[in-house]
Amino acid sequence: SGCITIPNSVIVESQRGDINHVRGDYQCLHDRQNQSQSHTAFRKRIETLDSSDFSLVNWNLRKGSTEGWQEDLMRLAGNTDLLLIQEAYLSEKLRLILKNSQYHWDLVEGFTYNGAKAGVLTASKIVPDLVCPLRALDPLFGVPKTILTTRYPLSNTHQWLLVANIHMINFALGASEFRDQLNPLVKLLEKHRGPLIISGDFNTWSPQRLAFVESIAARLKLKPVHFQEHNLREVFGITVDYIYYRELEPIRKHVVKVNSSDHNPLLVRFKLNHDE
Repeated sequence: SGCITIPNSVIVESQRGDINHVRGDYQCLHDRQNQSQSHTAFRKRIETLDSSDFSLVNWNLRKGSTEGWQEDLMRLAGNTDLLLIQEAYLSEKLRLILKNSQYHWDLVEGFTYNGAKAGVLTASKIVPDLVCPLRALDPLFGVPKTILTTRYPLSNTHQWLLVANIHMINFALGASEFRDQLNPLVKLLEKHRGPLIISGDFNTWSPQRLAFVESIAARLKLKPVHFQEHNLREVFGITVDYIYYRELEPIRKHVVKVNSSDHNPLLVRFKLNHDE
């Protein structure tokens, strides 16, 4: 048995070496979100995501508790621009894989288990220019679930891609806590003009939860990625892992079958949709 500790404040641990204690009112978007999106002099000095073809993998890693996860993650991480992990357990093994794959990464700590932080982790081949964390307590066990929003400039355009990596609360009888966790994120995302991805383990195991997520997607003009494969993780017959997108076009999509987690990774290649 291990020891679980929960931090008092919202903590982001970053590969860039800084650990940020973020105030509870999440002011993290206010300054940089309002910068001029046509500031080309600034954009020429920074790396960008390829707007014509970038890849994203979403995977609930189950804390790396099942044999074979390292090999599966290394295979997935090789050529992936954006890697979104739920139930990331920031062990030395995970740190080494991320380092060897040359990722910049940020993790919002839900709790610490035996000295290693656990939560959602977003890794990217370029440095995000904005990092914004949220967390909410799972009512039954009192262990936080976390959300991380990051932003990336896109090549050959004056637009930014905003990406939300989500792990929704699981053990709550009603839908009110579920809604309460998503509402601050929606307020944050509504400020963004341009391409948007919301991806993760939504724990949509009831029709009410799924309906609420779908209503938010409609409000933000998001579409779900539809996968041909039928090996998506389901709970009570309802899919729980989703990738929603806006002003983008999926050019390849695949569910990767693995035995190293109870969730299969979702892989999508996107390009910017100039028609929207």
